[in-house]
Amino acid sequence: MVIPPLPASSQHADYELLPDQGPAKRRKLNSDGETNLTALRLKDQKEEADAALLKLQDLLHEIFEAEDQLEPDTSLAPPAQGSNAIFKAANSLEVNGFILSSDVHSRLQKAIQKVVGFGRLHDIPSDYMARLQKLCEGPIISAQAPDLKLEDPSNESESEDWLRKIEDMHNALLAIGTLLQTMSGRQNEKELCPEDLIQAIPTVLNQVFDHCIVPAVESRSGGKDSQFFEFFSAQKKIIGSLIHQATKVLALLANFLSRIDVTENVITATEFLAAKLIFVENAHNDKESAVGYQKYETVRRAAMDVLAKIFSKYPLQRPYILDEILVSLEKLPSTRQNARQFKLSDGKNIQFLTALVMQLVQTTALEAPSSRPSKTKRRLPVSAEDDDELSGDSKDQDQSVSDEETSESKVSLERLARKVDRLYDNAFRSAQYIVKFIVQRAMTSTKSGDQPYRNILDLFTEDLINVLSSMDWPAAELLLRILASHMVGIADHDKSPATAKNMALELLGWMGSAISDLSATAQHLIPGMEETPGDLTDYLRQLFDDYLRRALHPQDLIVADGPYRITLEYLQSRDLDSWQLNSARGYYLTQWAKTVCLTYCDSEEKDGVNRDSATEELLSLLKKMLSDSRWLETNRYVIINVVSEQY
Repeated sequence: MVIPPLPASSQHADYELLPDQGPAKRRKLNSDGETNLTALRLKDQKEEADAALLKLQDLLHEIFEAEDQLEPDTSLAPPAQGSNAIFKAANSLEVNGFILSSDVHSRLQKAIQKVVGFGRLHDIPSDYMARLQKLCEGPIISAQAPDLKLEDPSNESESEDWLRKIEDMHNALLAIGTLLQTMSGRQNEKELCPEDLIQAIPTVLNQVFDHCIVPAVESRSGGKDSQFFEFFSAQKKIIGSLIHQATKVLALLANFLSRIDVTENVITATEFLAAKLIFVENAHNDKESAVGYQKYETVRRAAMDVLAKIFSKYPLQRPYILDEILVSLEKLPSTRQNARQFKLSDGKNIQFLTALVMQLVQTTALEAPSSRPSKTKRRLPVSAEDDDELSGDSKDQDQSVSDEETSESKVSLERLARKVDRLYDNAFRSAQYIVKFIVQRAMTSTKSGDQPYRNILDLFTEDLINVLSSMDWPAAELLLRILASHMVGIADHDKSPATAKNMALELLGWMGSAISDLSATAQHLIPGMEETPGDLTDYLRQLFDDYLRRALHPQDLIVADGPYRITLEYLQSRDLDSWQLNSARGYYLTQWAKTVCLTYCDSEEKDGVNRDSATEELLSLLKKMLSDSRWLETNRYVIINVVSEQY
């Protein structure tokens, strides 16, 4: 809004001073305005959702009408050709009849995604979704079988046949994407999960990656692969499109597996595929890559998310996933072991291994949402003796109510402690397993030896230190704390080999130096912090000052609107759809609740913190946030515009 300047001829006497309406009046006006604005937004959103729903229904009607025209004998009724064709014939897949064109799949996925975004997919009849899934079935089932291996790229006939097969595989990936989207956001998802199609998805993905994408990514311009490099470079656009679609399918599959229980065969096959994709040898730059260096790195990130979501939902699979990752480290060539190809938000790079294990550790602290309806909580019963006293004098009644509230508070704290202990123990055990695995192997190897684990441990430690100041990776502190404990034990043990003791002292020196540097950096940056609304800057400065004076108590950190709340809101404001940031938020929430329980549980056994009304509010807040990951988003009262990652 631009306020024009007053005319040059204007005089002060020409204007009238209006009396102040008072803060209460202004608040009422603001409140009415916000209410009206909210109502308008809801109305606009409903109209937009209705329009998206109508557009999807029209598209489905168009597809079904075109399908009806192909029946009963599709072999005698070829579909219309061209870019607007709804159905097409497969090039090489053995499909009974015609398949939906790639263009139609793209239109369908955009339309479905928009409807899902408004939470309205349940308004589409289930028989429509089932019919659409039936149209996806043919190319998905058939795509498990074709021989996609390219033997001689210089053979023109063979290469052209291979490209026709790739076109069919791209269409099959689109069909998988459409299938998975039909099962998004519906209350009866379990009924809309064709088991044979779900089992086919990892098989089709393996076909695409093993015989199309990975050979192109691993081809190099020199040596025996030079012919393949030249061929794949010439087909960069086609293969790039295949990589893009395969990445989208991985993301959809990860979300599907995180919501729906499937057979163990599907989980195992998907784990194996994702672990394999993480360790593919990519080029280090675009010049060395036939398809573009960054294209495959998006696949690697998608594979990480697949493993992280399976790791979170299926605890029994965790040892297998960790073993598969850690054992695969030894198979990496030395150039890959040293590669830091995972780019952080601040521009730094770390190893994919480090990013993966931190995300897995953070993921185990997430609480999976419960589908069971919440039960109304009953107050603790009052004994008959107490009941008699309640009918008497009011002082005794007040005392009885107070005792009941205290008892309820104790039960509430104990329930919270049981819940967060389980979540925190999940993260701790996973972190300990990873550190112990690498350390045990590093103790018997040297930096220059054939065994890579000493070098891997050094790189792993350096990466953890590099992200210690980042709020995105809270698991780094836990992993370093466990690693430090192992190193102290090795250094103190009389029978530890000299090489192991030297390793322990060296790594402890790195960690000690990093802690000192972090404290010095924070102390240097504090005076230059920008002022933020609500005295947030002064609050953070005071906390750090208390820390330097050793006057900071755990109770100062766990308050309802304190550092943990600030951190959670900051992470949430950055990216609600990032699984990595969601895992960081889940870990911080569990750590917050764990610290609360330790602080107040210990106070009952020794001189410590007394519980009051603020404590009960805090316990209630944590309970709501642990039960509903979206609670903070819809009940915000701390507004944070700018929070530096250094804090």
